[in-house]
Amino acid sequence: VTHDLHRQPAELTQWMQWQTSSKETESGDIRFSYTQLGPLKKDMPTPSLPQELANKTHMLSVSRDYDVNIKTLFYTVVHFEFRPLWYVGIQTIDDVEHFLPGIGSHHRYVLANGKTARMSISSFVYDAEGKTVFSETNAKDQSSLCFVAEKTGEHTSRLTLELYFQPNRLKQVVFHRWGKKKKAQEFRRSLERLDPV
Repeated sequence: VTHDLHRQPAELTQWMQWQTSSKETESGDIRFSYTQLGPLKKDMPTPSLPQELANKTHMLSVSRDYDVNIKTLFYTVVHFEFRPLWYVGIQTIDDVEHFLPGIGSHHRYVLANGKTARMSISSFVYDAEGKTVFSETNAKDQSSLCFVAEKTGEHTSRLTLELYFQPNRLKQVVFHRWGKKKKAQEFRRSLERLDPV
């Protein structure tokens, strides 16, 4: 805060410790006060769910524990070259927009039944000491597949596969009646196949 703008910095919170300094310029010295804002970071809550998923309806979750650290687990899960080795139904992933996937980047699932699904990365929250969330959204039906990796110990972690739908009562009823059991089996088999990978 420059002294011309505000001669005495307002006491916004008790922890702020103001320092003074000046900057030499062509038109003279500019005096200012400053404080470190780093302590604000510790008070920021970690979102329990990315906003993109918070607006959708949670349909299914299946988890499995692994004897591997969270970083190794998450690396294996999110990298496209490994996904066909463990995720049931995916033959390959191609048409990858960028080798470093980021929110909004696109790729295509080529499924074992010959069909394709255009996907985009829709959320990414990284916390190697707690919970890391990565989701992909299907361009056609806007359903989202979410990968949640959680640290459970120094060398153990848990992966949860979650499925989210756009709010649609009819689609939800149809899924619960005819699709949920099959999708849960697919998730369980995928999580089993991940272990050796």
